[in-house]
Amino acid sequence: MLRARLPGFEVGAVEDKGMDFYLARVPVLFEGVTVGHVLAGGSSSTQAATVHFNLHGAACLRITSQDHCRIAAWIRQSSGWITRCDLAVDVFDGDDITDMPRAYLSGAFDLRGQRPKQREAGSWTSGFSRTFYVGRRETGKELRAYEKGDELFGPELDDAWIRYEVEFRNNLRVIDVAILERPADFFAGAYQFCADLLDRIGVDSHAQRIPAGQRVKDATAKAAAHRVAAWIKRVAAPSVCALLQYGGDLLENIVDSEAHRTAVRLRGWNTAELAAAFRSEFGALAPAPSP
Repeated sequence: MLRARLPGFEVGAVEDKGMDFYLARVPVLFEGVTVGHVLAGGSSSTQAATVHFNLHGAACLRITSQDHCRIAAWIRQSSGWITRCDLAVDVFDGDDITDMPRAYLSGAFDLRGQRPKQREAGSWTSGFSRTFYVGRRETGKELRAYEKGDELFGPELDDAWIRYEVEFRNNLRVIDVAILERPADFFAGAYQFCADLLDRIGVDSHAQRIPAGQRVKDATAKAAAHRVAAWIKRVAAPSVCALLQYGGDLLENIVDSEAHRTAVRLRGWNTAELAAAFRSEFGALAPAPSP
């Protein structure tokens, strides 16, 4: 399957050790060279039933935009979701990291009249290996601008390569799977600075923001309702159909005795929010909450 979806890639033989707290490890190969691992199994309940693909940078360089679109389609088909996505723009010559504080103070990162927090790391006084941060990953969005040339080649070569990187997490927001298909649009939507950067280097984009706040809460509830319905259809549909067809009052009795329990995916919302989410996703199938 991996080879069919991503030409040139294949998986190797099972290795005799795990990785990142997973018990089993299989290398991902590109033309015979290890460029990542597939990991499975674990001691914790949240990890034991998962499979983790860990791809190195060398593998990511081999994945085309068409491959990203195929991955996005697979995520949608599997009712999956994205917990983190980093988008990066590299400028190899002509930019200076010292322009970042001025851009920040001029309002290039302001959103709805608010200025996000910023911080610096590295040797700003000595003038090398500097990073400028805007936002906080705890809120789901953080920009990093840093001297990539210093990181890769050492500060003594004074390479001009600057990388601008936006990290999105599903903290307080839902990451649209379309980010894999239209990364430039979501990069531009992070901050006005990002949209201006793409325009300056000649990359077409239509800024698309990842909403936060109440819209995120509503979208997350709807996503949870969708995943629960998809799980029932994929895993429990034959049993549910049998109960409805042959079970008599059994299903009603189960509802009466087990209604106090909440599915893990549906925890964190009240009755009205869940009812609204199910109505939004499935229409009249979901009754309105009792007053």
